[in-house]
Amino acid sequence: MKNNIKSVVVLTVICVVVSLLLALTNSVTAPIIAANRAASENASLIVVLPGAAGFEELEKPGDCPESVQKIYRDTGGSGYVATVSVTSQYSKSDMCFTVGVHADGTISDILITSYGETKDFGTETYPKTYVGKDSALTGVELYSGATYSSAAFKNGVSDVFTSLISLGLIGEGVKTDEQKAAELLDTVLPGAASDTGKGSLTEIECSLPGATAYKATNGTGYAVILDIDGSLYVCAVDAFGSVKVLDTDGSDVTEGSGLADTLKDEFGVLADAASENDISRLSRYVPEGAVITPLHPEGLFSTVTGAYLIESEGDTLYGFVAHPVGYNSGTMTVWYVLDGSGAIVTFRVSEFILNADYYDDYVLDKDAYVGNIEGKTADTLTDGDTVISGATITSNALGRASRDVFAAFDAVSGNGGAE
Repeated sequence: MKNNIKSVVVLTVICVVVSLLLALTNSVTAPIIAANRAASENASLIVVLPGAAGFEELEKPGDCPESVQKIYRDTGGSGYVATVSVTSQYSKSDMCFTVGVHADGTISDILITSYGETKDFGTETYPKTYVGKDSALTGVELYSGATYSSAAFKNGVSDVFTSLISLGLIGEGVKTDEQKAAELLDTVLPGAASDTGKGSLTEIECSLPGATAYKATNGTGYAVILDIDGSLYVCAVDAFGSVKVLDTDGSDVTEGSGLADTLKDEFGVLADAASENDISRLSRYVPEGAVITPLHPEGLFSTVTGAYLIESEGDTLYGFVAHPVGYNSGTMTVWYVLDGSGAIVTFRVSEFILNADYYDDYVLDKDAYVGNIEGKTADTLTDGDTVISGATITSNALGRASRDVFAAFDAVSGNGGAE
């Protein structure tokens, strides 16, 4: 018994001594680590704004984007520096960088201080493409092959400009009509966009004068930049033939443009071309002998490329096909059957994980996942229902497709649309 008590006392003393030593070590090393971190940060400041006399930290504006960590002013008046931390879609690791901006509002330099992704996006060379640019970022492109990381980087740089402009320290850069049109091209056909907001488009031939045309790689429609007597317009034709026309300020000028019929005649209706294959696939999920009729909802501009009325023995169902953009701009195909109340009866996916070798840590019980989605409505489906652990991009794509399908159901249910 005495030996046991003695052992307990000895262990207790050892634990206390170790704890004290650790606390002492931490008290000694913590300031050193903090000093080293501060020195590293200060070193990056002078790198991106060489020749600065010194730096004073400024109070961030109330509407400062979360990505902007700190903002500094050169006491000599040459410009400003901001430290940024953003998260890409893949590993969720932080990408940190420091941005220097001259007093005239142009970028002096950018230094990446932390980057943990496996796919490099030219961390040494890509930031140099921003040097000399103002807040318009004219001519800056995303890095091919690492779209998500470069998009996160570009958004972080834009956040720096937003903060400096908000503080009244620099003026806002002026975008050209060509740049505005190019940016609208990514938003006018949202069904073709990836998680980064970049449209997955391929340039095609077009007979319309002054037109540069693109087809969505996932079959959700067409996007067109039209030059009419020196004025640029950005147009979209969705999979069902609906047309949208925007001016370079982003205003909808479809009515009165006189372009709707012209654009629809030029590009046709993608949904019609796909209907035979869609009906063949949907017929697997409905009672034998069901009559499946194509529908043409208006103004969707979404990932939905097929909509169908399904009639079987007095029951009315609705079928939908969606093609969201998944990993690496790959196209996913998702089939849905909804009942008359808008609840999902059937949910099927062609391939859940595109390029599964990248997602080596995802967790997916396909049967359980599908079973959880089926039965859900627009009111009961949550973002958590579509999450696939370790596969954020796929999760987002399936969530987007499901929301688009519910919107399509609202557009066609109770008002027909069959042709």
